[in-house]
Amino acid sequence: MKWLTLMFSTLFLATMMVASSWSADQSSTATQTRPMMQCQQRFASMDADHNGQVTKEEFMAGGQHGPNAEQVFESMAQGEGYITQEEFCANKGRHGHGAMGKGGKQ
Repeated sequence: MKWLTLMFSTLFLATMMVASSWSADQSSTATQTRPMMQCQQRFASMDADHNGQVTKEEFMAGGQHGPNAEQVFESMAQGEGYITQEEFCANKGRHGHGAMGKGGKQ
């Protein structure tokens, strides 16, 4: 009878550990996903013609203001005249709205 109690106790503890780990993983995933979704929504709101590219004009009209907004855009665009959602979201948070350019160049 003692072995049965011990077995159920062990099973219960293992179940609780797995559930706790799963809950922490889900919380971490939700925390990481939320900023990415917000970034994608912000990019979509700037992309006035919905072509998947934000031009300097769209960038500035989309609320990207400040003393270095044009420099930030130019740094991300790397002379191409536009930025993509992937570039915008990958660089979000660096120097306000992103300062690394295509290919990780600054």
